[in-house]
This record gives sequence, structure tokens and C-alpha cells, in this order.
Amino acid sequence: MSKHNEAMKKLYDKNLELYKSGDIYKNYREQESVIENIFSKSGVFAKLEQENLQQVVLLKVSV
Repeated sequence: MSKHNEAMKKLYDKNLELYKSGDIYKNYREQESVIENIFSKSGVFAKLEQENLQQVVLLKVSV
């Protein structure tokens, strides 16, 4: 692994740990959960996809 890749991995791991452990990002985790639910197989997009592809694309771009 190059020095640049190692440095980027260390930075990524450090920021990921801050994100997971800090209270400052609590609201982000809640928003992330909502987005995961929307995009799940039983979510809003799965139900719309069969009916109107244009609506699905517009909603996904908006989210």
C-alpha cells in the first residue's frame, strides 16, 4: 500500500471512529437510518418503482 493510501485509510478510520462515538453526530445517525429505510426492499421506492419510474428517480435524486 502506498504512503498516500495508508494516510487516507488512517484519516478515514479516525473520522469513522469520531462519527460512531460522538454525540455530536447523533442526528446524522437518525437521518441515515431513515434513508436506509426508504431505500430498503420494502421501503417507499420499492412500492413506487412498479408504478411510476419517473417518480422514483425524482425522489431518489431529492433524497
